[in-house]
Amino acid sequence: MTQEEKENQDALDPEGEEETLDPQEDEQEAEESDKDNEARLKKAEEYANNQKIRAEKAEKELKSFREKKPEQADKKFSLSHTDIIAAVKSDLEDEDIETVNDYAALKNISFKEALSSNVIKSVIAERKEERKTAEASSTGNKRSGSRSKSGEDLLQEARSGKAVSDGDVSKLVDARFQSKIKR
Repeated sequence: MTQEEKENQDALDPEGEEETLDPQEDEQEAEESDKDNEARLKKAEEYANNQKIRAEKAEKELKSFREKKPEQADKKFSLSHTDIIAAVKSDLEDEDIETVNDYAALKNISFKEALSSNVIKSVIAERKEERKTAEASSTGNKRSGSRSKSGEDLLQEARSGKAVSDGDVSKLVDARFQSKIKR
């Protein structure tokens, strides 16, 4: 080898170690990497299969939940003709009907039985009393007190000799001024 070739060799292998190519070592390394790859592949397939099973199970649960939900909603708000008649005879408000129906569903009894329950009777009586109180306390838009007097009213009172309050004096002056401008 020439000097130049040796330098090139050193540049490629700076430590000066020579690599030996042993076919048996290469074969063993290849077998080990194949085994590692097979193990990794097996684990990946097992993981994918587990994920698939979990997804299918979740989909089944969701489907069964969706199927059960409408049945419960229909059951909750379905009243028979006799239940409707009982509600009308009892003079119940919509809110009270829902309460009775919820109670009946909770206790798994009929609407009529729930309506005759002492618990429901006391709740309904309390709500009726609350409604009466609310109705009595809200007497509408009635205004109490005196209304504010207009400028013309104040001028009429002043001409007739009635006393004007301190707060209305400025209004009286403005009304007098406005009346002089109009003339």
